[in-house]
Amino acid sequence: MGWYITLTSSYMVDYRVLIKYIQEICYDPCNVSILVKDLSDMGYNTGEIRQGIRMLGEATKAFREKIYSCEVVHSNNHILNFDVLNAITVGHTNGDFKLDKRKAKERIDPLA
Repeated sequence: MGWYITLTSSYMVDYRVLIKYIQEICYDPCNVSILVKDLSDMGYNTGEIRQGIRMLGEATKAFREKIYSCEVVHSNNHILNFDVLNAITVGHTNGDFKLDKRKAKERIDPLA
């Protein structure tokens, strides 16, 4: 069984619903200081990961190569299919790649 998005009652992320699924969380430090403190106080392991090419470029490149060589196997997760089909990668001078949300045809947030 694959992972899917859980819809909540608003357009905002309802962290009270999200917390039920978390065992460990890594986060981009932009606008999450209260959430990170609360998670830490609740006993969750947390770690900072900035969403930039320096931090995610190598992993994005490896995932991109696995997609192109048909090595990614999943349980037909519709959200992953949608995101991968809409994702646009942009190369960097160091040979790594990043996802470009501005160039994507549709939203790719779960993948990004």
